[in-house]
Amino acid sequence: MCCHGRTSQKWDKSYLSSFVNDCPVAAILVAAENDLLYDKFGIANADDWDLVRSIRKSGIQEPLTISHDQYLLSGHRRLAAAKYLRLPYRPMAISRKASATDPSTWGTFAQAKAAFEQGGQFGVGFVLSVEEDGIVGVDLDNCVQADGPEPAAMGLLERVGCQYIELSPSGTGLRGFGYGEDIKGTRGQIDGIHAELYARGRYLTVTGHAIKQGPLVALPGFLEVAIAIRGDDLQKRQREQNQSSVSSASSVVSGLPISAVPTKPGMRNRCLFELARHLKGTQPDMTRSEQRVVGKYSVLPYNQKLGR
Repeated sequence: MCCHGRTSQKWDKSYLSSFVNDCPVAAILVAAENDLLYDKFGIANADDWDLVRSIRKSGIQEPLTISHDQYLLSGHRRLAAAKYLRLPYRPMAISRKASATDPSTWGTFAQAKAAFEQGGQFGVGFVLSVEEDGIVGVDLDNCVQADGPEPAAMGLLERVGCQYIELSPSGTGLRGFGYGEDIKGTRGQIDGIHAELYARGRYLTVTGHAIKQGPLVALPGFLEVAIAIRGDDLQKRQREQNQSSVSSASSVVSGLPISAVPTKPGMRNRCLFELARHLKGTQPDMTRSEQRVVGKYSVLPYNQKLGR
């Protein structure tokens, strides 16, 4: 996390090198009045989720502005996104950011615990690196109510095979750990629960607040659940893409020239040529899948007459 205390001068490298410093997220104070001035941050908002993904990939590109007494002046959404991500810092140098893909920035549990006990940090976390230790993680959001975890969430973790399950730092989510396959990070809805499954390149905060304190074991359902999530997500995207293609094609078909619509036998190939020339001139950005849908619609009048 970067911050600086003045904004009146030009943003150039020499100026930034003098006034921009690393600062732990937990050390930044937020005035209570901010809740009245700004909309609540949430990943359900498309813009907020885009910001989270950008910071997760590239970090915070524009420094936050804070006062000399550590109160935030500018960058409220960036700070909220950083808190959501729980951006990690090095346990051996707590003012320097860590990376979930750079082992040289990691430390032991004892080092992380000691850094946390110095103050100014939210907690500790575990970097998933399946090629090193075989450990994978499951992260479920917003599935714990006042009376305990939702049955569907616990059922999903049982389906994965987790014997060790703990509460997330917010108290509203669950984390499960065990040994599993090296998969590509997966996130999406399954059984009505928002789930994320990771094997490498991800940092998960841990609390030690276990609600099922079994050993770390092999997770027989880890890969199966990841595939199920990706399959559901792929089908959803395909349905949305098909609906979009049909909608776009329908509007285009209504404006086709008569020469592109076959009305008797022997005209189909010639009309498809006319259609392709027409679309190239009027819809240069149309995708191939959309063009195929338009072609299907354009030959419908003749096909319908033949009962096809």
